[in-house]
Amino acid sequence: MIYLVTYELDDDGADDGDLLEAMRSYDAVHVHGGTWLVEADEAAKDVRARLGRATRKRRCRLFAGRLQGDYAYLNLSVEAADWLDERDECDFD
Repeated sequence: MIYLVTYELDDDGADDGDLLEAMRSYDAVHVHGGTWLVEADEAAKDVRARLGRATRKRRCRLFAGRLQGDYAYLNLSVEAADWLDERDECDFD
């Protein structure tokens, strides 16, 4: 399953290193800013919980929602577009 994950740290200048490390523990690709695409064989609440543990010492807004085949993109980075195109779950044309 592919999830769209977004986050925003409330602390100005906060280091998001722990969160990025947790994000990279998945098969994931950075889209832009605090937005990532994550492939995981678990429920959205479990993705959120795993990533949330990496942010528990600071205030963070975090969203994880499953993409279910009807979406489009424009001017995505080559890395993110290739990452999506390699997934068999959906047709990305």
